[in-house]
Order: sequence, then C-alpha cells, then structure tokens
Amino acid sequence: MQERLNFSMEKSTKIAEGNTAEIYEYESGKILKLFKDGYGKSAVEKEWKKACEIQKFLKNIPNVYEIIQVQKRYGIIYEKIDGCTLLKPLAGKPWKAREIGKQMAQIHKQIHQQNLDKHLNQAIINKVEDKLKNDFLHSTKLTEKEKNEMMKLLVELPAGNCLCHMDFHPGNIMIANQEIKVIDWNDAVMGDPLCDVARTMLLIKNSAQNESQIGKKLFVYFFCRQLLIGYRKEYLKTKNYSASELKKWEIILSAARLSEGISENEKTVLKRTVINYIKSQKAKR
Repeated sequence: MQERLNFSMEKSTKIAEGNTAEIYEYESGKILKLFKDGYGKSAVEKEWKKACEIQKFLKNIPNVYEIIQVQKRYGIIYEKIDGCTLLKPLAGKPWKAREIGKQMAQIHKQIHQQNLDKHLNQAIINKVEDKLKNDFLHSTKLTEKEKNEMMKLLVELPAGNCLCHMDFHPGNIMIANQEIKVIDWNDAVMGDPLCDVARTMLLIKNSAQNESQIGKKLFVYFFCRQLLIGYRKEYLKTKNYSASELKKWEIILSAARLSEGISENEKTVLKRTVINYIKSQKAKR
C-alpha cells in the first residue's frame, strides 16, 4: 500500500458520496473510492480482495487496481465507468419503470447463472448465512428473542451456492456505451439466489421510506412499485421457486437490515415485519 502525497482532495473533483466513502476523479480512466475517517484498513482490504476475486470471473464489473492511503484515510482505485446508473432513466422516464425492472431481472439472472461455486475463493467470498448471523449478532434493534427466532428461521432455508450481490438496485447498475456494468460488490456472498432476489425486492419496496416530503414519497412509492412488479415478474417467470421461501428470506433480510445505517421510518417498517412474523409463529404453537 502506498501513501499518495500527490493526491489532493481539494483539487480533485468529487463525483459522489455515500455513507462510508467519497468518490473522486483520479488518473485517466480511473476513480478513487476514498473511505471516510474511522473506516478501518482491514475492511478496505476485505473489499479490495473481494473485488479482485470476482473480477477474475465476471466481465460486467469495473476493474479494481490498488489500495492507497491519503491523509490517514484508505482508498481503492477502480476503473472509471463513463455512463449513468439506471436511476437516470428511472427519474427521466418513470413510466418505463416496469421495463427497467424487467431489464434488472435479466441482468440479475445472468449473474446467478454463473457456476462459480467451485472457482471463487470462499475464504474471501463468505457464505450468506455467516453474514446474516453476524448482522443479527451486532444488531441493537433486535431483542435476544427476536435474534433467536431469526436464527431458527435461517436454518429452514437452503444454503445455496450462487454468487449473490446483496445490494443489487438501480443505483448499482451502470450503462456505459450500451454495455451494463454492475458496481459495488462489497456485500457479495455465496448463497441461495432467492435470498439475493428477496434483498433486491426489499430495497426497492422500502425506497420511499427515505423521503420526508409526502408528495415525493408518493411519487417514489408509485414508480418503485412498478419497478418491483417488472423485476419480480421477469425474474420468477422461468424459475421454479417457493413463494414461502421467498417470504421467509424477506423476513430474515428485514431483520438483518436493521443493523444498517437506514432511516428511522424504514427501521419501523422492517421491525414491524419481524414482530408480525414472531406473533404469527406464536399463534400457531
């Protein structure tokens, strides 16, 4: 790892900013994902190793280069994708939300159809059940009883051996020169593809919870509903799947997402999903 003294945040163009990192223009054809203060070296190395491993087998992802240090902060240099995310056509032509949802499903299926379980280093790409158990363990929003119920439910579901993105939404799908690039593989795991589908559906379904203005909230809710219909119909039309398993994954992922940095409105909705499930189980006993 090299410390780049010649890189200046003040003189560089910031492209975007998320919860954990800022994205800057870097050298020609590259960007720098610079993690915020407090984001540890080990976590950055984990993301870098994961990206390096996945790019060996998938072509529709950005190339990853090296880890650097800038003013006591760590960053990863990625290939710059000159294009836009699917959020742009969604915002510009929301009436095409179902069509875009269908396109998302086709891309997602292509990822899941890759037989990578015997090729990917599973010391780097962890199992989904391990990730979810860790989420439950560190959640401050779940009681011990709720954590135990989620653990029991997780055991009922198939482990699976597909590469799952686990953050597959329009903001992580880019269009560049009529090619699709899927970005942000930090949460990728090996597991049941239906788990990945349920995660995408959950992210789309609750997108409106992050809007405070009622008018915008209703607008986002409407086009996300259309997006969800298009995605679900396309993904599941040619696959044998269990509606019961899909619902169970949604409950588990609702519980796991409570450990993430999301709005209080969304936490309330997700927590209600968990509580309602536990009540329904209690009624059956």
